[in-house]
Amino acid sequence: MSVEIEQLILPEAQPSSSQSGIRFEPLKPLIDDLSVKGRGFQIGGDKEIRGPETDWDKRAESYDAAWTRERNYQLRIMEFGGLRKSNFQVLAVAGGGSHFEAALALSVERLDVVDMSMGMVRKGQRIFDSRTIRNGERMGFVQGDALNLPYPDNYFDRVVMRHALHHLAQPQQTINEMARVVKEEGVVVLSDGTPPNMNPAVVEDYRNVFGLKEQRRIVTDQDMGIALFMAGLTSVDTDVYWMAGASVSDWLQYSGLDKETQEQIFLTKLHQSEETNHAYGTRYLLVNGEVVEKKPRGATAWFENPDSGEAIHDLIETWRFAIVIGKKPEAMAPKGWRSGR
Repeated sequence: MSVEIEQLILPEAQPSSSQSGIRFEPLKPLIDDLSVKGRGFQIGGDKEIRGPETDWDKRAESYDAAWTRERNYQLRIMEFGGLRKSNFQVLAVAGGGSHFEAALALSVERLDVVDMSMGMVRKGQRIFDSRTIRNGERMGFVQGDALNLPYPDNYFDRVVMRHALHHLAQPQQTINEMARVVKEEGVVVLSDGTPPNMNPAVVEDYRNVFGLKEQRRIVTDQDMGIALFMAGLTSVDTDVYWMAGASVSDWLQYSGLDKETQEQIFLTKLHQSEETNHAYGTRYLLVNGEVVEKKPRGATAWFENPDSGEAIHDLIETWRFAIVIGKKPEAMAPKGWRSGR
């Protein structure tokens, strides 16, 4: 069966309760013999990256937002991706920020981190040193290109990328490389932020915010699942983590962005649509310390009206993160080979 990639729609996930967020039932595994003819990296997301060019060496020093260290989210990725194995060798692609990687390193035999930005690599090394978890042969940092990973075929038990796919100009080629270096029966793990839903008004607000912040595309669960499938992986599955209590002000303050861009993004978030506010469950922290569920009429940001106790100091939201995995199948037996006797 041959299906155009634009027509391949995965079944909707249904939520059920969970202590660390809303647990979504896994997507049904993709049919292994499905032939997909792809012309781009898009199902629900963007074909091209948008926004201003990103200087990661410059942003590395102050890239330290609280959401990157949220423990329940880190654990969800490790558990769903089967990463907590003491005998595993794991590669983190574009992992120089290293907050997740520092937690992961405590659970595996060896962790290698590759990132194109030397600033991010150095930041990661400092994080590991400060937590005294770099240990000779158990750790490795490399400045390298995700399109040409400096590792042999079938080398790692797991290969993971968290919050980098949306920046990549050639995401499919990067995932192909991740699939190349993972062992047979090994797993590639992707995680990325997504819009809270695909309502057009919500997607447009999401695109407007991140279009001010950096070079980025919208990536959906389906995009990641199809990309893993196109890289030759099977048993593609997904999970969703909802991060409650996320602070927009903290995210911007520790994003490595200049003050003017931070303020422009904050105002864009403050005046997003009602559909988007509802999707995020947005609450408003006023300068006077009060938290309100509904945006005050004529609301202003704290930096616009610093003398008003009713100016908005922060937006508190619930953010959505997709986790998608794919398994590398065993190589086909050589022609003429027979199992058993």
